[in-house]
Amino acid sequence: MNWKTTIVLGVAFAALGGYYLATTSGREKAVDGPQGTGIPALDRLTAIEITRPGKPEIILEQLPDRITGIKWRITKPIDRLANEPLVLDMGAALASLSRRGGIPKGHVDHNIPQLGLDAPEFVVSVKDNTKKITVRFGKRSTRDSSLRFFMIDGDETIYLCQDSVVAPFTKELIDLRNRGLARFESSSVVKIELSSRFEVARQIFKDGKPVTDVAHICDKCGQSGAEGTPCPKCKGPLKARPIPKYEQRVEHDVALIEQRKNGGQTNWHLTQRNGKPTDERLDDPKVTQAVTVLSNLFCRDFVEKADPKTYKLDDPEVKYRVWLRDINEPVEVSLAVTQDAEKRRVVAGMVGGADEIGLVDARQYDQVYKHVHAFRLRQVFDLKKDQIQSLTIRSDIGKLVIVPKDVRGPRTWTVAEPKGFTPLDSDKLDKLIERLLAIEIKDWIPMQEDTKLFGLGDDKVDADITMEIDVKRSADVQERLTFRFSNKSGDEGYLLRPKGTEICVIPGDYATTLDRVDLLAREMEMFHCQPKDILALSVDFRKTGVYAETFYMLTNAGGKWEFSNPELKGQPIDDSQLTMLLFAADLIDAEAFVTRRPEFAQKYGLSGRAPSGRLWLKYKTAEGGTREVALNISEPQSAAGGGEIYYAKFDAINPGEKTDEPFFQIIFRPKRQLIDLMRKGVKKAKGPDEGTDPMKQPPHHGHDDEHPALWTCPNHPDVGVRSPGKCPNCSTDLIQKK
Repeated sequence: MNWKTTIVLGVAFAALGGYYLATTSGREKAVDGPQGTGIPALDRLTAIEITRPGKPEIILEQLPDRITGIKWRITKPIDRLANEPLVLDMGAALASLSRRGGIPKGHVDHNIPQLGLDAPEFVVSVKDNTKKITVRFGKRSTRDSSLRFFMIDGDETIYLCQDSVVAPFTKELIDLRNRGLARFESSSVVKIELSSRFEVARQIFKDGKPVTDVAHICDKCGQSGAEGTPCPKCKGPLKARPIPKYEQRVEHDVALIEQRKNGGQTNWHLTQRNGKPTDERLDDPKVTQAVTVLSNLFCRDFVEKADPKTYKLDDPEVKYRVWLRDINEPVEVSLAVTQDAEKRRVVAGMVGGADEIGLVDARQYDQVYKHVHAFRLRQVFDLKKDQIQSLTIRSDIGKLVIVPKDVRGPRTWTVAEPKGFTPLDSDKLDKLIERLLAIEIKDWIPMQEDTKLFGLGDDKVDADITMEIDVKRSADVQERLTFRFSNKSGDEGYLLRPKGTEICVIPGDYATTLDRVDLLAREMEMFHCQPKDILALSVDFRKTGVYAETFYMLTNAGGKWEFSNPELKGQPIDDSQLTMLLFAADLIDAEAFVTRRPEFAQKYGLSGRAPSGRLWLKYKTAEGGTREVALNISEPQSAAGGGEIYYAKFDAINPGEKTDEPFFQIIFRPKRQLIDLMRKGVKKAKGPDEGTDPMKQPPHHGHDDEHPALWTCPNHPDVGVRSPGKCPNCSTDLIQKK
């Protein structure tokens, strides 16, 4: 055999082997033909039809939706948006089909019934504007189960494709439809209406007065029990006490949220609340998150033609209406929570106009914002400190106007009203204003009750405290903001903002802080003079608890101090004790400021007739004249951490001074050292055999025969005190009683 014969035989055997491999069942690599199937790309298709034995025909059409932006829609057997990612997979599957390696008609393996192509497992027809192409898919290959046979109508050749690629055509209808409850482009949202349903306990009022019930409560431990029985905890007696009466109500809150331009920015604003106009800037990221979550709610299943009442959707817990840009009709989404037969939580959702109910993924539902409060900025003041032109605080004890000294530079503050007000510490005041502007809201109360009940007043009645802020937003924008505050309970305060439609709950100490701005920003020094300038002083303490009565008067006669009250006249003075007393009295500092409210002065006995304790001083002024000062002191009070504290207030006793001036309203805590020195006195101690100490007198009550009052009022003889001052009834100067 020559070399030519060898080559010819080799080629022949190779051709026979190749033909055998190509026509062997399971390998299905027969005759090469044109590779393209002629199926157009997905974006050129107008419809995809899927037919499966025993299943309804499914038709998907390319009908772009304006609201969602989804291009494909199921039009048969239901009319719903399609699962677009799955449609894209279908397009990829169609594009992967090839005519390469087909089994031609007449080939030994070309057996249509055996390969399942006479009764295909599924048939896919695609349409464009000019033609329709149908592909029949038969059985999987017995040699390689990852391959499936298919035929294209008009072509009698049988081809193979990857079975996994064409899997999208085998999906059930529930998978082919879009599982979103309400699909829309979240970036296109321009307006939102949020309606919230909630149950709340509301206090009952009748004719503007709270309705009360009776509870039997133990004073000792606070436990309640049945009438006529002892305390269940400590067995002490129970006392009947009125308590507010509440009732459970179902309420609805409807909020309208819109986009508004602020300078160069677009922000979300609350523009209407329960039908009342308002304008409140909201937390933009939270609003954006809310519409994103809403547009991506996933339904695990759908219930067709269900009664909304069954799923509580006739009065849903949450209802959103969402308006999209350039689309007039809103997307309406209702959500409610109920239980199935096995007491499991079921979240149901319904879109306006739909005839089915979607069963929403509960974990996603928990991320849905169900009340407008979730979008709200907790900070009360949407302004910066350097924008403030003036800050006015009004209450029933007066008006305080704080203004910056120089609006052009760093903020330092001064008091514009009342005139002649004691200068405040500007650094303290600056920090205090920063603290006031940083207040955050704890909660909101729908404004359905009378605002006067919360101490916030109304159009005719003043609030407990009103704050007015003149703000300069820019060179052209100035405005005045008015806020009303109160503190009717210790733990909570209340606030009504400009154009507010509800009551804001704030920390309980905020209104108290506003009421004491001038006190919190004050220097601690209350009175100051040189010890050498003190001309006379008197100390008067009534008997209180373990403390004996103390009374003495001292006069500086030419640099020599002596007792001036008759019972101590001529008694020796302890010079060291006197020096300490003078140095304590010439600079009276406050440990803390308490309040300026007159009811506290009444409570601690610092106004009216003779207080529990009193320090009176007469001193020389820098101008060469003389003035007097009187410090009223309370009885000892129990301190929270144990021990005793005192409260004090200066009295107006000089000509022209008025008791309603801010300085004479201040109640403060004096230093304990001053009180101790006053009580100890300055009389030099005697030996044990020298008799009783006339500085420690029996208890004194007004004026009587045994201990006559030294100072009285010519108009009110019943007034009797043992130091000079003014009559508490008519402000007439007291005169010394002979």
